[in-house]
Formats: sequence, structure tokens, C-alpha cells
Amino acid sequence: MTTKHISLLFITMLFSITIQAQSIEQNYARIDSIAQWYKKSDYKEPEALAVALCKNLNSTREKARAIFTFLAINIKYNPNDMDRDPIRAKNKEEIEEKKNNVSKHCYKKGKGICEDYSRLYKMMCDAVDVECTMVTGIAANGRPHAWNAIKLDNKWELLDVTWGSGYLDDNEKFHFRFSSGYFCVNPKLLLLDHFPKDPQWQLMEKPISRMEYGQQMKKVYYGVCDIKDCTPMNKPLVVNDLQEYEVFFSTNKKPEYIAIKQYGKYIVFNNEYKEGKSILRFKAASNQKVEVFTGTSIEDYHLIGVYKTIEK
Repeated sequence: MTTKHISLLFITMLFSITIQAQSIEQNYARIDSIAQWYKKSDYKEPEALAVALCKNLNSTREKARAIFTFLAINIKYNPNDMDRDPIRAKNKEEIEEKKNNVSKHCYKKGKGICEDYSRLYKMMCDAVDVECTMVTGIAANGRPHAWNAIKLDNKWELLDVTWGSGYLDDNEKFHFRFSSGYFCVNPKLLLLDHFPKDPQWQLMEKPISRMEYGQQMKKVYYGVCDIKDCTPMNKPLVVNDLQEYEVFFSTNKKPEYIAIKQYGKYIVFNNEYKEGKSILRFKAASNQKVEVFTGTSIEDYHLIGVYKTIEK
């Protein structure tokens, strides 16, 4: 095969990857619009709603996405229920049954906590033959948390319906804000602020320890900004021969706004966007922290990366 043929093959592969990413996003938009048409009040049981919602969907991924979107936009987080009393019963099976009944009651009320989101998600997935499990552990604040793992195309994926539905402000008031980036999250990103009790649900080749988890930067908004991948934050940035630093982050569409700050001041940078990846190159003071942001405008952006700069 000639160099010309190799180059052509490489370009074709990149083009195919780009088109595939675009088609996935377009399909998600279609599925999300379908999920918005269904009303919880029309179905007494979450399983019945799942069957109706997924009746005309073609793939396991579409079903998983539709259920994620429906729950995220229809269930309100209830901070008053965070410290609910533990359920007591004769055996584990009875405890699980009672917990499922509590979550079904939350479905009817339209509000619950992370365990309810996760249980409802699993119930609805089970009803339409999507392999799903609940994952429990701790979140960034050290409090108990629950999320889910689903099997798509013979591969386990992670998602958090609770965080996909919105957020609590400083006064613990819930605000709906659908964040699709918490569906099928890159495991290394979710591990910034989700630590499962069972290490297998890190979905990492080399799981990290509880101590390593505690040392990580956590307050980054990868899910809100739909970040798929980025330069690891646990390793310092080293300057190149031009005395520049470089970081990247990947998204399914070109970011509308990007900023880099050091000492709270904006840094000038060059941005190369290629096949869903934004590559940022900039000069900055060494042995200091730099912060990377993205969003829709200078009035609406979020922190997505924190790095330390060093010299060679």
C-alpha cells in the first residue's frame, strides 16, 4: 500500500468517526424529544411507562437514553429526604422489595433522592430488557450516592440520572437542569467525583484506592459541559520547546466559548479544533495552577479542568 493510499485511508477513518459522533448526537436529540412527550400521570407503574416509551425504539442504547432522559426531566430531587430512616426487614430480598416500593412511591410523587433515581432507572431498564445494575458509593462531598451501569454493545457504561436532572444550590434548593453529559460518562471522568464501593464499577484497568480518590480534583463540570475526554488532571503540564503548555478536551460539537485563567486572569491561547477535540496551547507561569473553562458565552461557562504547570 502506497503512502498516498495510507493517507487517504486515515482521512476516511477520521471522517467516519466524525460523522458517527454527529449521528449519535442527532439520534440522542431525537430520543430526547420523544421522551419529553410522555407523561408520568398516564402510567401508574414505571415499568409500564418504560414499555410504552421504548415500544418503537430500535436499539438498546436508544432505550437506555430514553429512560435516562425521561427520569431526568420528570423526577425532582428532594433534599428533605436525604436522611430517610433505614428500612428494616427479615432478609435482604424483603429489604430490596420495600426499597423498590419506596422508589415507586417517589415515582408517583415525582420527587426522590439518588437511590430512587437509580432504582427507578433499573426497574425501567429491566422492563425493556436493558441489562442494568445499581452502583453505590460516595460522591465528591463524601456523602453516600447511587448511580447506574448499563451494558450496551457488550460493554458496560456508566450514568448518573440524579446529576443529569439538575443541581442543589447553596441553600439546598433543587433546580432542574438537564445535563446529557451524565449519560454514558467516560469512567475516568466519573471517577473524579463518584467512588463506588465495588472497585469493578470504576471500569478502570487499574482501579484507584479510596486515598487516591480523596486526593483528586473534583469540582469540575464535565457532565454539564458534555465532556467526553480531557488531559488528565493528576499529572502536571510540562512546557514544550516553544515554552508552551498544551491541554485538550473532547466534545461531540465544537465549543462556543473557551477560556483559560491563571491567578484569576485570562490567558491568551491558540485553539485547534479537530475531529471533536479542542487542543489548547498557551504560555503561563510555571509551578502554578491554571484553570480551563468552557460554555456558551462569557456569562455562562463552567470549570472543566485544573492543572499545575511545571518547567522541563
